[in-house]
Amino acid sequence: MENITKKFSCALCVFFAIWLHVANAQVPHKKPVAAAAPIIPKENYLAHELIKNGKGDYGLYFDTVASKISVTDPTDSKGRSYQDIKITLDAGDVLKVDAQTPYNTLRVTLLSRVNDQLTVLKPRIDTSSIFSKVFFKATTPGIYTLRVSGKKSVWRDKYEKKYFYDYQAAFKLSCIIATPESAILGDNAVICEQVQFLNRQHLTDYMLITGAITDTTMDVLDKKKIGFINHASAFTFYKNSQAKITMAQSSSYIAFQQMLLYKDKADAAQAQRYFIENFKKCLGPEWKGAINENDSDLYEFKSNNHRSVSIILYRDYNYLEIIM
Repeated sequence: MENITKKFSCALCVFFAIWLHVANAQVPHKKPVAAAAPIIPKENYLAHELIKNGKGDYGLYFDTVASKISVTDPTDSKGRSYQDIKITLDAGDVLKVDAQTPYNTLRVTLLSRVNDQLTVLKPRIDTSSIFSKVFFKATTPGIYTLRVSGKKSVWRDKYEKKYFYDYQAAFKLSCIIATPESAILGDNAVICEQVQFLNRQHLTDYMLITGAITDTTMDVLDKKKIGFINHASAFTFYKNSQAKITMAQSSSYIAFQQMLLYKDKADAAQAQRYFIENFKKCLGPEWKGAINENDSDLYEFKSNNHRSVSIILYRDYNYLEIIM
């Protein structure tokens, strides 16, 4: 009897041990709460960074980048998709960016980091209506950001909401970086060196030779509206004669202008012949020169890749005007 009682007690112990094991297994164990992973903002820079490529031509550097806006790109505060491209500038560098965007569906802005926030930089001229251009002269060195974004927040195929129109989303940026070196012209430069120097400066809209504002011209139809802003030019064909850089406030028109005053009509006419003959030699074969059919005192040089160059004689006032 005693043996039977012992066996029963052992069996009962085994039963309770198994029951406790099963019961504990059914109670869920709370795992320690892991620290939330920090949210790292996506840096949307393209792999290609605009840089001063190559050796440089008289202090001018050229670079391009091509890409396409996608629905997977981040959006700004207004809901517009964008892509950013880094660009490093030194103090005194001039940046000019022309964006080739189909149907003018994209816009390009330049930003700089201020107080750890990307802030849009004020352009050199008002480009609010020119979505595909950037003009800028850096006063401080640093890494800047070119942002290409859609002009509209809702910019997708109306039938397939998840896709952009490919032909509207693609873009190509053509970039010129001009260093202060490109604005240096040696003393006693001959006429051809002067002409080629101005042609190079024209690539960046004469930014590096543009000085302080000298005067403004009011719009003829609206006296409250400024038509042109004139700046002093650091370059002049003759050191004893001033030149200017003229900018149209309402467009992207920027030109070099020089007025040359002479003693009499004969000297002014001779000076025009001098400049015409030398410009023919200096501009190169792609330029074609001719007298304007409506004005015999206006001689124009034209090229498919450049704005026309004018040499105008004002006989009654004894002066000559060069416009590039």
